Amino acid sequence: MQAVVKARGWTLEELEQIRADKAAERGSFEKKILLKEVREKC
Repeated sequence: MQAVVKARGWTLEELEQIRADKAAERGSFEKKILLKEVREKC
C-alpha cells in the first residue's frame, strides 16, 4: 500500500479517507459475504 500511496502522491491519511468514503458509499466486506453468481429468470 505504501508503494501505491507514493506513486499516487497521496498520504496514508488521504488513502484511508478514500477507503472510508468508498466503504460508506458502497458498503464494505465486514460480514464476509460474497456474491458468487447471479441468475436471471427468463
